[in-house]
Amino acid sequence: MEKEKKAALYTRVSTIFQVDKDSLPHQKHALIEYIKYVLHIEKYEIFEDAGFSGKNTNRPAYQEMMTRIRAGEFTHLVVNKIDRISRNLLDFAAMYEELKKCNVIFVSRNEQFDTSNAMGEAMLKIILVFAELERRMTSERVSAVLLDRAKKGKKNGGTVPFGYRLSAKKEYPEIYEPEAKIVRFIFSQYILDGMSVIKIARYLNEHHISTKLGASWRSATLSILLRNPFYKGVLRYNRRDYEKHTIRPKEQWVVVENNHPALISPELWDKVQEKLSERRTNKHLQKGKYVHIFSDILYCLCGARLKSQKNKPRHKTDYVPSYYSCSHYVENCNIETRCDNNKFTGDKVIGTFIFTYMQNMLSIQQNIYDYRDPVKMEHRLLQGKVFGKIKSIEADSMKNIGSIIFSVG
Repeated sequence: MEKEKKAALYTRVSTIFQVDKDSLPHQKHALIEYIKYVLHIEKYEIFEDAGFSGKNTNRPAYQEMMTRIRAGEFTHLVVNKIDRISRNLLDFAAMYEELKKCNVIFVSRNEQFDTSNAMGEAMLKIILVFAELERRMTSERVSAVLLDRAKKGKKNGGTVPFGYRLSAKKEYPEIYEPEAKIVRFIFSQYILDGMSVIKIARYLNEHHISTKLGASWRSATLSILLRNPFYKGVLRYNRRDYEKHTIRPKEQWVVVENNHPALISPELWDKVQEKLSERRTNKHLQKGKYVHIFSDILYCLCGARLKSQKNKPRHKTDYVPSYYSCSHYVENCNIETRCDNNKFTGDKVIGTFIFTYMQNMLSIQQNIYDYRDPVKMEHRLLQGKVFGKIKSIEADSMKNIGSIIFSVG
């Protein structure tokens, strides 16, 4: 018996401006009409991503749709135009291989083809090559304009550094004295009085001094501030590759000296960098002796990173365990705003929790077809005494977990 047809309709726009111009409603209406009168499909579900780029697949509705496609829920994936689903050749190729494994037909309304025949599949690959070319050419043009602006000493958007504000003409940030005096205080306390970033954060929070966005100060926020050359009058651009999460070679940076009024002298800024580097080196040397196994990967329920610290040595073995606590609780002395999680958790508890959970995931992958039911999968993931009273996992987390398990399995 032939499987009943059901279509996944995917729509996407890159900017809020496009959303406001009713691009999404137009896409949905056109797709619904197309599947009903051309493909003769009555059952469908719409997945839409508003304000997401097509250069990668990090889109919530797209990820949910692919999870349900893997579960065998749909027979067709229909889009208005091929670049709505992806503008990246490699991402689309990976997705299309998955569609073929799941026996799902891909249809593009605008290009008038579907992959149920050889010609449609060939046309798909040709069009995608040109979609990728168009995206790269557009990206290169935009990058060239931004680089040219930076070389002329102009700021390319982004958040205005603390201590500055946009001028009346909105052409470039100017010194904002109420914040500027706090920046000078931070630099002087760090280099002259020898305060650590944690102690400075505690001081600022105790005195109800917030960041530009009204948040509490964190040690990480202060470290970024202290390393920013903008405060000594230097514009630095194109240093970081945000797609690859790497630092570019120095010859690719755009650095404009004496570009704008400075808050800190170059000499003081250089001394701060030396001290930051020195403390970082000492910290790394210490890590070689005392390794905090779960450092930098644990977060509190409030969203702050958990700080790792050494516990007391065990007398029988000389083993020095680690314990973890909420950085927002440790650094913020303001009882009204700080996180109330004052619990300290050790390696043994966290390790048992993580490794039991990983073991449960591996068990599911080895018997993947027995756990298509989300309820059954959730029950298997939470097997073990270490989970105590935990009886359920958030719906969004379950979707992400299912996507990971089925993509690997």
